[in-house]
Amino acid sequence: MSVDRISHWLFQLCPPFTMLYFLSSYGPQLWIQLSLPCLCFLVSFISLISKLTNFQRSKSYLLRPVLTIMVFLLLYSLALLSYKRALHEAKIVYDEMSERCVSKDKCNINLEGWKLRDDGRYITSVGGLISYPLFFRSLDDGFHLHLYKSLDMGDNFRMKWDERSGTNYEVK
Repeated sequence: MSVDRISHWLFQLCPPFTMLYFLSSYGPQLWIQLSLPCLCFLVSFISLISKLTNFQRSKSYLLRPVLTIMVFLLLYSLALLSYKRALHEAKIVYDEMSERCVSKDKCNINLEGWKLRDDGRYITSVGGLISYPLFFRSLDDGFHLHLYKSLDMGDNFRMKWDERSGTNYEVK
């Protein structure tokens, strides 16, 4: 096999698989960094359509756009599934804390394993392959959980305690 043939296959296979590097990102970074694979996906999709309409080269030139599209779809699917898992874990934490809050009639919750930040919030990571930060803040009338997705996006869980009526309610 000639050097030109090897370099041809390297240039067909390496670019799509370099996008798998983004799986090593922390959850919020992944959503920001997915803009580059999204751009690659769009360019590859247009390239694939143009190559199929003007099909004069060998079929090996279709490999890179097809692989790029497949790897992007894999990345995006993993990002969605990992956030869904982190959201499920955050709901479990919320339910556990709500039960403690109701049983004690106060929301002074001891958080073992969580790190205290300078701004008074506690933080931990939830999720599977890709982890996301979960923030906790104790309030006078309850507590607040925030699952951070990216750039001021995420899901909020709030538990408030109404001392006058003795009931609790949640705002999501």
